[in-house]
Amino acid sequence: MLAPFFASFAYVALRAFQQLNVQHHKIGWAVPISYGMAYFDMFLIGTIAINAVNLEDKVWLWFQLGTGGALGAIFSMLLHKKFRKDK
Repeated sequence: MLAPFFASFAYVALRAFQQLNVQHHKIGWAVPISYGMAYFDMFLIGTIAINAVNLEDKVWLWFQLGTGGALGAIFSMLLHKKFRKDK
């Protein structure tokens, strides 16, 4: 199941994008990004809680969350830069 990977990717991408919005004073994006973050935050907390009870394959979950988060941060930085039209 790769759902934790994609959820981590989306959550970290949204978090990084939100940070860039704050840094560049993009107020209009604050609300929708916050709701997206809340959705994936709830999903990830539930996924982690279930895996804490089921002691199987924690390394796979750790790998998915870490890799998804790293790629999400990189994606968000590139996307935000494109929106700002920086070179």
